[in-house]
Amino acid sequence: MRPFPVNVVVKRGFSMDVGKIARDILIADRSTSERNNPRLNHLHRNNARDSITDKWLKKALTRKQHAYMQNEVTIYSPVVLKTLQKLRSTDNTSAYFTLLNKIRVSDITWISQNGSHIRNREEVPIEFYHEVSNMIYRMSLNCSDFKDFRALANFSITLMSGYNQLIRSSSNSQISHETKFYKNCLLVVIKSESIAALLDAFKEMPPRQNGLKPLAELVFYHQTGQFIKLLEFLEEFILTSLAEKSITGQQIKAFSTPLLNILQSCLLNGEEQICCTFLKKLKRKWNFKMDEHSYVVLKELCERMGMDQVLLTLAGNKQDLRTKIARKNMSWSEYINFLHQSQIDLFEEELPFDYSQSILSSVGPTIQDWKAFIDSNPLPEGANDSLRTFYFNSILVDLATRKNIGFMLSMLEFLVYKREFCQYLIYSHKLIGSTKSSGFHALVKSISNSNSSKITAYTLHDFLQKHYPDIGFQFNDNDYYHLMKACAYKADRHTIYYFLYHYLKNQGHTLYTGAESVDWRLPHRISLLLNQINNPKLNKRINEIEKNAKDLFTERRLNGSQVKDDDIRRLFGENYSPRITTKTLLSMDAVGDQLEDLIRNQSVYSLSIDLEYSERLSNCLSYTITHSSPVTS
Repeated sequence: MRPFPVNVVVKRGFSMDVGKIARDILIADRSTSERNNPRLNHLHRNNARDSITDKWLKKALTRKQHAYMQNEVTIYSPVVLKTLQKLRSTDNTSAYFTLLNKIRVSDITWISQNGSHIRNREEVPIEFYHEVSNMIYRMSLNCSDFKDFRALANFSITLMSGYNQLIRSSSNSQISHETKFYKNCLLVVIKSESIAALLDAFKEMPPRQNGLKPLAELVFYHQTGQFIKLLEFLEEFILTSLAEKSITGQQIKAFSTPLLNILQSCLLNGEEQICCTFLKKLKRKWNFKMDEHSYVVLKELCERMGMDQVLLTLAGNKQDLRTKIARKNMSWSEYINFLHQSQIDLFEEELPFDYSQSILSSVGPTIQDWKAFIDSNPLPEGANDSLRTFYFNSILVDLATRKNIGFMLSMLEFLVYKREFCQYLIYSHKLIGSTKSSGFHALVKSISNSNSSKITAYTLHDFLQKHYPDIGFQFNDNDYYHLMKACAYKADRHTIYYFLYHYLKNQGHTLYTGAESVDWRLPHRISLLLNQINNPKLNKRINEIEKNAKDLFTERRLNGSQVKDDDIRRLFGENYSPRITTKTLLSMDAVGDQLEDLIRNQSVYSLSIDLEYSERLSNCLSYTITHSSPVTS
C-alpha cells in the first residue's frame, strides 16, 4: 500500500506514536471449511484479544463468501470513514491515528459507496485524505505551542504530497472536495507562521488550484500580524485583474471564514474604503454570498464603528437597511421633520430604529453648544405632543450617558424655564419603548456621574416617591443601582442604608430566581457595588443585611406570605434611616477625609455643591409639576 502519513507526534494529548500492527488482525469472515484450516487456527485465538480499533475495522469487512486469501482483506470504505468522523468529532486523536496506521500497514481491497473496487491495492481511497485534512485542521484549532503547529504543518505538507500523486492517477476527483482539502492543509501550515513551510506547501499544489496561493498568502499576513503588508497585497493582487485569472468562486467560498476575519480587522483599523472595494469584488466577480451569522457580525461592527459606506455595501438589496442608513445620516432637524411628516404617534407606536443618540452624539461638549444646537433646530410647527416629548427625552438620555448632574441641571433649567417643556418631562415615560429610559431615569443616571450628589439623589428619590401616582413613574433596578452608586464614594451608612432599604422595599419581591427551587438574590452589579465600598465595618453590616434579606424573602415565599415594610425595617435595626439630612452628612467620615483627598489630588465630596444641586433640582421639579398641562396623543 502507498505510504500514508500518520506517524504524528504532537504534545499535550496529540501524541500518536503508532507502532507496527500485524496484518493478520484484519481477518474476514470465513466458511466452516476455512475454519478447519490448520494455518488459521492461531488467528482464531487472537479474536478474543481484539482491540477496539480491530473491532471497528471488522465492522467494515465484506460479508461475501469467497475463498480466503491470507494476504487480502476487503473492506467498505464508508464504514471506516464514519468511524473516523466520530473519533474526530470527539477529539479522540490517539484512536483516530491508531486506526489510520492499521489501514496503512494492511493489504486492503477497498469497496466504495457505489460498490466499485479500487483495483490498485497500493492506493488509499481519496476520501481518507479529505477526512484526515479535516482532522488536522481541527487539531490546529486546539494548539497553543509553535512546536505543535510546526509538527502539524510538516504533516500537512506530507499529506499534500501524497494527495497530489493520487489525483494525478485518479479520474474521479471532485474539484470541490479537492479545494477544501488544500484549504484545510494550507490553513494548518499558515498557523505555523513559517513562510518557508508555506512555500513548500505551494510546491505540492496542482496548477488548477493556483488561485488558493494568493488567498493563503493574504491569510498568512493576517495570521502573522503584518497588517500593512496585508493591505498592500490586498490592493496589489486580490483587488486587481490578476486575481480574476486565477481565483475561482469555489476557492473564495473555501476561504470565506478567514477572509471575513480579515474584513473585520480592516474595519477595526478604520480601513473603510478598502473594505467596500473588497466586498464589492467578492459579490460582483465571485458571486460570494455571506451567511446570515457573518452578515450580522459585520453589520453590528459597522454600526458600532460608524462605517456607513460599508453598511450600504453590505445592504445590497436589503431596502430596510439602506433606508436605516439614509435616516441615520440625516441632521437632527431633518430627522425630526421626517418623523413629523410621517404623522407617527410615539405614545402609541415604537420607532423601528431610533437614530437620536447617533445624531446627537455630534453636538459639542459645552452648555453653550447644546443651547445653540436647540435654538438652531426648532420643533416643526404643529408637531404633536409625542414628538415634542421624544425631542426633549432624547436630549436628556444623551446627556445622561456622559454628563454629570450639574451639566444636566443647566440644560433642564433651559428646557423647562426657557422652552417651557415642563409636561414633556412629566410624560416622557409614555413614549413606547422608553419606559426604562424616560427623562427621570436619565436624571437618576446623571446623578451617579457626580461625586457630590447624595442629597440631590435623596431629593429626586423623595420627589418620585411622592408623585409617582400622578406621573406614572416606576423605579427599576438600574435606578437604585445609580442612586447607590452616587453614595458609594466615601460611603457613609446613612445614605447607603437609606437607598438599600427602599430598594428592598420596592423591588425585593422581584428578585426571586430559579424555576424549580425558591431562591432570592440581589442583582450581581448591585451586590458587587455594595461589596466594593471602602469601609470594612459598613461592608460587614451590609453583608449581614443581604444574607438576612435572602433568608426573609425565601422563607416568606415558601410559606406563601408577603414581606411587609416592618420586616424590612427590622433587617436594618438601629441603622434604619428614614431620611437623609444635612446633619447626617455633616457627621459622616467623608468630610473629615477631604483634606487627605485634596493632597492626593483626588475628587472630594462637597456638601455645598450637593446642597446647591439639590435646591436647583427641587425648584425645577416643583416648577415642572405646577406648570404642566396634560399631553394628548
